[in-house]
Amino acid sequence: MSTINLGTRQLFLMKRENLSKKFNSFLENSDDASYVIQCAVAVLVRNSFTPSDFSNFEKDLIRDLFLTSDKVKSARKYCVYFRNYFSEDEWQTVVNRLFDSEEEFSQTTERTRLHIEKLLPILHSGGWEAPIKRSLVTVFKDETGKKHGWTLSNVDRKYSTQENCDLLAILSTLTIFEKNGVRRFAELVKNSFATIDIDYNSENEEEKIEVWTEQPKSAADKTEIHNPEEANLPRSSKDTHPAKHVDSVKEEKKLEAVNETAATSIPKNEKKRQRKRPEDHQKKLYAKNPFHKQEETKKLTQPKKKKKRKKKRK
Repeated sequence: MSTINLGTRQLFLMKRENLSKKFNSFLENSDDASYVIQCAVAVLVRNSFTPSDFSNFEKDLIRDLFLTSDKVKSARKYCVYFRNYFSEDEWQTVVNRLFDSEEEFSQTTERTRLHIEKLLPILHSGGWEAPIKRSLVTVFKDETGKKHGWTLSNVDRKYSTQENCDLLAILSTLTIFEKNGVRRFAELVKNSFATIDIDYNSENEEEKIEVWTEQPKSAADKTEIHNPEEANLPRSSKDTHPAKHVDSVKEEKKLEAVNETAATSIPKNEKKRQRKRPEDHQKKLYAKNPFHKQEETKKLTQPKKKKKRKKKRK
């Protein structure tokens, strides 16, 4: 692998000119055409959300890789994302180079083609003026099922919730993003746009969203995202807050118990006040209430009666 880094930070944060240089430097050092093609797909996803113009990014480079490079075969299923980069004759050349037959091409790319058919105009759209800059806040699962958050800043919300989820689901087909050898972005869990307030949340029950995956799910798995209450996702409160770890929930319960005890217990200062006061202070209190004074006087003057003990019968 090349020493020139080309990961999420570069693909989603760098400006177009600098990112273009990074693409070419990476390819010169690594000659990993498959990796570059997947990076180009990630840039298409970025282009759909950002007002900056990343359309036709590295078009000549991508055309050259699909038309001439033999190392791009491992990324051949992604060729359909760049169909509009080629003329009819050139496209037929690409298909013939990468696939043994038209039937193999259809079978290999069928699900992807159906998924991106309506998304292609969005993926290849140009720049625009955004009235409000937002942050796209997402949660994905990695290939081990562990959740992790990912945020894309300086974006705009132009499309429907379903379209936004479909665009983000494209990242789940890419294998280039890893951490400690574990592939990230394996499955989209949820996403939302945010300024100061939350714009929308894909888990909103009123908006039934189907999250697309490259491999079709079984019937039992299809309802996982539709209803957040039925999903096995631990939450501190339904629909509005992210999942909390079981340990944090236990800590919250302990804290609530301590607060309840503190609310009902007598403070130390109050306990000191309730201790027996000196005799002169007692007299002042009883002076205000003569009945208490008389009762107290009787108690002090009258001798205590000794209790008679009963003799035990032998």
